[in-house]
Amino acid sequence: MPATTVEVVNRWEDLTALLPEWQRLYEQCVLATPFQNPYWLTPLWRHFPHGELCVWTARCQGTLVGILPLLQENGFVSLMGASVTDYKDA
Repeated sequence: MPATTVEVVNRWEDLTALLPEWQRLYEQCVLATPFQNPYWLTPLWRHFPHGELCVWTARCQGTLVGILPLLQENGFVSLMGASVTDYKDA
């Protein structure tokens, strides 16, 4: 079984570089709502930034297979969009 690698993204530039891959992953998830769409979450955070980026990515053989868009603020961790999004998920 191929190894899965996990990485934490905490720079805006690195996160925006992930957008095409993240969008493909989102489109493959039949349970995803518009609130997990990277083109909903990233502009939301960019215009209403709360906390620091702490986005976990999982890759298998170089392909993005999972993403957990988290934010850190005042010692707490929350999902990106938590303050205004109805459905939050990885």
